[in-house]
Formats: sequence, C-alpha cells, structure tokens
Amino acid sequence: MNSVHRSNWYGKKKLSLLVILLIVAGGCSSDTTGYSEPDAGDPPGDTEDVQQQVEDADSGSDLDTGDPDAENPDADSPDVDEPDAGDEVDCDERTLLSDLPEWTLADDVVYDRDSDPTSYVDVFVGDEFPGTNNNFPFYLKIGEYAAMEFTVPQDMDYITGGWRKAPIVPSPEEIGQGWLLIAISPCSGDFDPDYLDESNCIGVSQTNEGWNPTRWSIDPDTDECYIEPGETYYMNVLFMEDNNELEFPPTPSPCEGVPSEETTSCGTYLQRGITESN
Repeated sequence: MNSVHRSNWYGKKKLSLLVILLIVAGGCSSDTTGYSEPDAGDPPGDTEDVQQQVEDADSGSDLDTGDPDAENPDADSPDVDEPDAGDEVDCDERTLLSDLPEWTLADDVVYDRDSDPTSYVDVFVGDEFPGTNNNFPFYLKIGEYAAMEFTVPQDMDYITGGWRKAPIVPSPEEIGQGWLLIAISPCSGDFDPDYLDESNCIGVSQTNEGWNPTRWSIDPDTDECYIEPGETYYMNVLFMEDNNELEFPPTPSPCEGVPSEETTSCGTYLQRGITESN
C-alpha cells in the first residue's frame, strides 16, 4: 500500500471513531429523569430541619434573654438576708464579768449607807435616771464590780451628762486608790472595749479627780455615748489596775495609796453631772 492510500485509510478510521463517540455521548445525556441541579443557596444538611430551626428562632424558642430565670421561670428567687436591727444586742454573745472567776458582783457600793449596786436610782438616790447630783463615797472591794440598771425617761430634760469623781477626804484606812472604769451597755457587767470603745461608751479616769471620760447623750449626733429614751442600760463600774489600757478582761486594781496594810477596797467620791440640758 502506497502512502496516499495509507493516509486515506487512517482518515476514514478516525472519522468513524468520532461518529461512534458522538452517538454514545448523545445517548447518555438525553435521559435526565429524577435529577435536579443543586441550589447554590441551600445549606448543607436536611432542608426541612433547617426550616424548622428558622421558625423556632422567629418564635423566640430557646433564646437566651439574659434573665437567669428565663430558662426556668418557676425557679425560686435567691434568699435575701434581712438587715439586722442594729440597736438590739444579744448579751449571750458577749463575755461578761459574771462569766469570769476573778470578778464578783458587789453587794454594796456606798460607804456610809446601804445601797443596791444593781439599781442606779438606789445608788444615786432619785426617782429616775440620771438621779441626784449629790456626791457620796463610792467604793468597791478588790475584784468587785457594780452593774446599776437604769431606764432613760422618754421625756428627759437633760441632753448630755456624765459622772465626776474626787478623792475621799478623809479616806477610811481600808480604802485605797484605783483607776475608775465606767461602761454604759445594754448588758450587765459588760466592759468589753471591742463593743463599747468605738461608740465612746467606755472610759477610764486617768486622775483621781475630774470627769470620767464616759459621757452619755440622748442626741445621736454627738460624740458622746448615745442612750435612747425609753431603753434600759447598765452603768457598769469597777476599779482597774493603773495602766490606762482598755483591755479585756480588765485587771483588778490593788487599791494602793493609803498607809494601811489592811487595804481591801478602792474608793472615790462620785457625783452625776449634767453638761447640757433643755
């Protein structure tokens, strides 16, 4: 076979193969039953599930509103502690001198007459607080304290007051000197500065004469120890060691200062005083 005939043969062969391929291809593309092109906007996954999620979102289902009770509207609200009354004092929560073996409640405090050291108006001889302004020899045996109860009158004329002290002259031989500690408290025998110092309701006399620093007032806006009309308090008194430290418990005074070796008590003239009245 010459070259011309060979070329014509190959040409016919290629043409026949091309016709066959076109026929086969046309047959495959002609049947499109059951097929649909994907929508470029459809998200992956089940279309019905996505639609349900959208409807739930529109209706507000399962949304976090920021309210902690939104997911459980029946949940109980947290308990809120009510504020304490503030003015009420639980004496059982305090350590009182009656709880300490080194201290004893006195049975008498006025040297020249019988007196009740648990009653303010019996000691200061008056119908009601703050009592008479007469002075008298006030004394306590070593390791004793007084707790004189008083009630503040509702219509008291006096606004502020306190107590003055001076040496007993002449002093009985058995009565020495000590630093006078006075505390005003709703509790009998309460001398704890942790509770009383910030309110100026406790103070110790640094000298044998003058005002004791514990002063009271029915005016809550002063710097004095506030006492409320109609309420009951105690004037707690003792003689402590001369160290001027408001420590608890206080150390009993040895009641020195007199030549007698028989010193058994501390004493001072004591008088109530008024610094301001209506």
